[in-house]
Order: sequence, then C-alpha cells, then structure tokens
Amino acid sequence: PVQQTHAPSPECRQPVSTYRLQLTPDFTFSDAVNVLPYLKKLGVTDIYCSPILQAAPGSMHGYDVVDHTKISESLGGRLAFQRLADAAHANGMGVVVDVVPNHMAVPTPLYLNRALWSVLRDGSDSPYVNWFDIELSSARDGLLMPVLGSRIGTVLANGEISLETMVVPGFEDDGEQPVVRYYEHVFPVRAQTEALPLAELLDQQYYRLAYWRVAEDELNYRRFFDVDTLAAIRVEEPEVFDQSHALLLDLYAGGYIDGFRIDHPDGLADPRQYFKRLHRATDGAWIVAEKILEGDEELPGDWRCSGTTGYDASWRIGSLLTDPSGVGPLLAQYVEMSGTTKSLGALESEAKRQILETSLTAELERLTDLMVGVCHADLRLRDHTRRTLREALSALIVEMDRYRAYVVPRERPSQVAEQALV
Repeated sequence: PVQQTHAPSPECRQPVSTYRLQLTPDFTFSDAVNVLPYLKKLGVTDIYCSPILQAAPGSMHGYDVVDHTKISESLGGRLAFQRLADAAHANGMGVVVDVVPNHMAVPTPLYLNRALWSVLRDGSDSPYVNWFDIELSSARDGLLMPVLGSRIGTVLANGEISLETMVVPGFEDDGEQPVVRYYEHVFPVRAQTEALPLAELLDQQYYRLAYWRVAEDELNYRRFFDVDTLAAIRVEEPEVFDQSHALLLDLYAGGYIDGFRIDHPDGLADPRQYFKRLHRATDGAWIVAEKILEGDEELPGDWRCSGTTGYDASWRIGSLLTDPSGVGPLLAQYVEMSGTTKSLGALESEAKRQILETSLTAELERLTDLMVGVCHADLRLRDHTRRTLREALSALIVEMDRYRAYVVPRERPSQVAEQALV
C-alpha cells in the first residue's frame, strides 16, 4: 500500500503481506481455517476477509449488508469467525476485515433489512429514521421502490399486488401485521392505512411502488453507483456510525480483528471524519482505504489511515511488466476495430457524458434538484434556471480529472479540492 503518515499505533499490528479470502456459503470460516497452514508457507502475514456481516440471502460477495448486528450465518456465524481468528493468530497471522460503511442492501424480501423496513413502515417515528440518505418529508410520493415488472396501473389492473397479514421475521413481537405483497416482494403498511382501498393505501405509504424502468430517471435515494439494491446510509451521523460498527469494534476489542480495509470511502459524505472516528474508536488500528488515485492525485493527508489498498501500486507493477513496443500494433488494431481515430481524451469525455445521460441520470437529476433548491432559497441566485444548472453540473462532472473533490460544509476547500473543481 501507499504509506501515509498515519501509521498504526505502536501497540497495533501492521501487516506486511495480506491474502484475500473471498468468503461465500461455499467457502466458509471453517473452510478458511483449513488453508491457513498453506498461506503461512507462502509467507502471508495477515489474512484479509471479505465482508463478514450478515448479507442478503445468497450473496456471493458480502457487500450487500442487511444486518450490522450479526456475523453472516451462511459463513458460519460469530463463533466460527472467532475460531478462524484464533487459528490465524495461532499460525502467527493477523486478521484484516473488509468494512462496508457506505450502503446497505435493499433485499428481497425487504424485511431482511430491519432498519429500512422500520423506516418505510413508521416514517419519522422509526428509530432508524436518520440512517438512510433520504428526506421523507421531501420524498413527495414516497421513497421509490422500482420493483414492478409493468407500470403500476397495469399491475393493479391485473391484481398482482395484494394486501395480506403475516408475522414479519425480525418483528415477531409485533404479532401479525398487514403487508403489501407483489410476488416475492413484501412491503410494510403505514399505521391506520390498512382499511383503505388498495390504490389509496399505496398512495399513503412512505414508499412508492413503481415500474423498474422508472429508476433510470426518478430514483430519490442515494445508491451505490447505479445499483438500485444498494441504498446509502448516513454513517456521518454519530449514532449510525456507532450502531453500524458496534459488532466489528467489539470483535476488535476482543482481539479477533487486527485491521480494517474500508470499502469505497469516496461514497461517504465526509471520508476524513469517518477515518478520524474509526481511528479513535480503535486506538489507532491499521486502516487502509479502497481508493483509485487518478494520475498525480495523492491520498488526502488528513485521512487517518495507513494508505490505499494498492490499486495504484498494481498499476505501476502492471506498467513495469508491459512491453512498450506493443503500443503501435495495439493502437492499429484498436483503430481498425473501432473505426475511430479520436484521442483518448475525447473518447473519455464522450463516455462520461453517455453515463450521465443513461446509468447516472437519476443521480444527475437529484444533484440538480439540490442546486435548484439552494438557488431558489437565495433571491440573488434565483435567476439560475434548472436547465442551466443541470448543464453546468454536467460539464463540471465531465471535466473533473478525478473521482471527487473533498469539500466539508462550512470549511474553505483546500487548494487541491478547488483545482479539481475548475
């Protein structure tokens, strides 16, 4: 990894070489124990586990977390993970775990994500109301749930949506509850709306059932890139950080975890704040950030981590092993197959504009809405129209030479951040 000034505390472990274990229902914690002697012979100093928290059913990667209070049952559960950690330590190896702070899964059925189910059932009365990057009061006709195979009018006419009662897993203490069912999808019902006719009932919920294609234009929650089933959480809120990290920090305090690999910190509202909090909560554990550095971009010096996970190092190693004499023949083949002689920069700009107008249209519209709101609130800015704001925002995104700039509200942006935005 790229070394930062924020090395782990002297009493904390610092890995020399890691080996990633992709844990799945077919390769569990117990299976991982069996490969430890081999990894030790390879010279691996630390095993690096893919996400270990409870993920959506059938997940083969673990990044679609549904429950921060449990270690994945399909991987073996907490005791099996602790046995893996104990075995690793007995072999002289440390344990690094992958942490997913940016988002949770929108699973099927929805009640598997207890926090999201609670918010969509109880609105502002939910204890999880601050968890997700949504504003229920401004979500108009509800948080968009684009799961329908046809337009909602057609689905209702065909009788494909029904009102039922069931004991919802995870909410057993509430007894039987009314739910909305659409094939394998199950949704909560807002209190005191269950007696309404079905169309009126749906119109009164904190969510909006919609045709799946609607998500391309109208999605009103922050997601992971263009993945509708991964909804962002507000880990910048202290209570969300504390609750979503409690189990991992407990395992760290118990000696079962030695370090943390942070997935996609660029998705967070304030990465600097996040790393500072995690550094403090672990008394200076070894922490690395999964981030792609563009060109001469450097990892922000105020991130309390020991560096990146190594994409930049891999790029340099790959470049070292690439024969430069192959550039000519490769370029000739590319021109012949693509039928274009446009420069890489021109093609890159075209590709960015294409993504903005297709995969990330909903995100662009959401950002435009925010800018329109800011300008409308200030008389001096009110003459900036929605169209011009959208065009300016699109042009800025296309021209940026890196993933994002790090701007903290009420703070003057750094010179690096300002240069990224001009």
